[in-house]
Amino acid sequence: MRLIFLVCATWVLFTCRAQDPPEGKCQLDGVGEKEWIEYYENDPVDDNEKGPFKEFVATNVIGAELNRDSDHHKYFKVSLNTDKTLLTIGPSDQFENFEKEINSEKDFQFRIRIEFKCNNSEMTLSFRQPINDLNTYPPVFPKSSYDYKLPMPLPQNFEITLFGEEIIATDYDISNVEVTFTITPDDKFYVSSLGPTDATNKHHKASVKVKEVLRLDDNATYFLTVTDTGTPTKNTTTQLNLMIDKQIELLPNPFFTKAYYAADYNANGEKHSITLKDAIELERGCSDTILDIDNKESFHVSCIENKIIVELIKNLDESVLENNAVVLVTIDATLEKAEKPGYTVLVVYLPKQECPETTTPQPPEEKQIKFEKDSYWFDIKSSYIGDLGFVKPLTKDNLIVLTIEGTMLEDLESIIKKLSEQTKMELRYLTAAVLPSAEKENRISRSTKTTLLRYFQKLVHYDDKDYSATLILYGLDGNKPIKKKELEEALDKSELAESFSSEDWKQCLLYDNDDDQNGEKENCDDDDDTVYIIVIAVLASILVIFIIAAAVFYYLRIYRKRQSEPYLNMDEEDGQDSNSISFEKNPRASSVSKSEDIAKRRPTGFIFNPPPIEEDEDIFGERNAPKYEQPSYARNNGYQNIQNEYAEPTDAVDSNVNKQKKDDFHDYAEITDTFENPTEDPDRPKSVKFKETVEKINIVVDDPDKQDDDLLDERL
Repeated sequence: MRLIFLVCATWVLFTCRAQDPPEGKCQLDGVGEKEWIEYYENDPVDDNEKGPFKEFVATNVIGAELNRDSDHHKYFKVSLNTDKTLLTIGPSDQFENFEKEINSEKDFQFRIRIEFKCNNSEMTLSFRQPINDLNTYPPVFPKSSYDYKLPMPLPQNFEITLFGEEIIATDYDISNVEVTFTITPDDKFYVSSLGPTDATNKHHKASVKVKEVLRLDDNATYFLTVTDTGTPTKNTTTQLNLMIDKQIELLPNPFFTKAYYAADYNANGEKHSITLKDAIELERGCSDTILDIDNKESFHVSCIENKIIVELIKNLDESVLENNAVVLVTIDATLEKAEKPGYTVLVVYLPKQECPETTTPQPPEEKQIKFEKDSYWFDIKSSYIGDLGFVKPLTKDNLIVLTIEGTMLEDLESIIKKLSEQTKMELRYLTAAVLPSAEKENRISRSTKTTLLRYFQKLVHYDDKDYSATLILYGLDGNKPIKKKELEEALDKSELAESFSSEDWKQCLLYDNDDDQNGEKENCDDDDDTVYIIVIAVLASILVIFIIAAAVFYYLRIYRKRQSEPYLNMDEEDGQDSNSISFEKNPRASSVSKSEDIAKRRPTGFIFNPPPIEEDEDIFGERNAPKYEQPSYARNNGYQNIQNEYAEPTDAVDSNVNKQKKDDFHDYAEITDTFENPTEDPDRPKSVKFKETVEKINIVVDDPDKQDDDLLDERL
């Protein structure tokens, strides 16, 4: 107890001593040792505060001043009262401009250091002052309006500020580091903020881009608004003046209101005429538009306002009227500063001609149809009727099979585009398929092999990298197909050459037919039959193993069981084998054979008939005497399926008594000793004498499949 008292007293004295101010050290009310070591954080003040930020009750303080090394010292002032007991920290005259001079920051705090002179030492306190941003300043634009002179048309996503000044908005609030821009109306442009332009986080750049292809007919004015993220939010709006630059203006293409027009041809009278079913119109009018027509000998075209007038100046030839049902007239409209001309077709329906009925005695001879030109080409970018220019059939000399590893169908377009850029050819493909890489090396053209392989491939899971895309590729150089050899050389020089392989075109690669599309079987090389042979060999081996296993199972489980079934109950009992059979002396054996050991009755379902009942009452005693019952018969060793009927007796069978054979007589045993029930004492020796007898024995074989009851034999 004395030791505990001393420890407690020491602890109390030490605590009281620690609470006393160190002699000569500066003390500020509310500032502990931790704050002196780390920093003191004051309560937040508003960004427009004019009064003191904090007042401390001071002890042992002789003087206090700001450390000039601090970046924020010019926004504060520190003072002591006359008796050196109250320290005041407040804003300086420059505090009201700090938001314009200090970089904006999300959670801004002033950080200053105050140096104290104490009675016997000098100390320094780190002071932090959080600020409540009142969102004093709204975001502003340096200009009230911006002018942009734009050529027409402008493509999609074009930045219009490239044709004039950059748009920058300024927000001086200390915690506002982001702004948002909006434009009105917003049907043709979308705006976004590109973020601060410098480290001050006060100047934010706007981006104004075209939503779709811009075609302004006249000058337009839009309004751009900037909004800050303060509370409450503030915003400012400026004006965007968009003017069309006529000098570099790219006029829109002439555009007909319909792709084609119809007219009826009137052949009555000497001067023929045409009648338009619908008026031919240009969408933007005919001003400065040059019109042209392909059949100038018979037709004339002119324009009034925005309507096209087509006149027939010369009758069509009789051969044209007789051999044609319609005549197509192409009309072109061209503007000098437009990118492309506009096209339309006038379909002139000729009057019907009545043809006399003719009969042909025999069908005309078949003639091979030939094109007038080797190739034709046409390109349709919009819905209109035009002339066919270039069409040429492809042959197998222009086609190769290209296999690209680790590629799916959705990646083909981008890969073909890259190959076209690298080879400087226009590459196209007819058809494509995606196959597992394992199948690529063992492709089998015939349908039977392909079906077999596909069955085994379904058992295997493939990743995207395990697949390869196979396609029939061809290339065009301008309007001409490229030969296979030139195409392969160009592909080998490309940067993607390591990721694919090429080979001769084989129709059988992509179509599971015996013949190719042209009916020529020679185009398909004989495929390797190795995989097919391996699969057949594996299946044959499995079949042989199954047959052998079935034969062994039949022999062991069925055949041997049938052969040994009649003897099963004769050999062993449940849980007992032949080695467990015990031997004892037969109680009814003669005195001569008492030394011979014979086995008990085996529990196999056999029943040995007892000796026949003696007729002489003197031999066996009274009729009412207890009947003799052999223990083995009474117990029957647990079996209950002994048949009720006995089999025919047979001679010369050994039983559990010693028997002697005689041919022509039956003598009964004479009991020389007193007969007692053997169940009372089975081990008691008996003195029994037998005359020479032949015992009749019935043997019944028990059927294990039948639930029959045993008939226990009772011996008198």
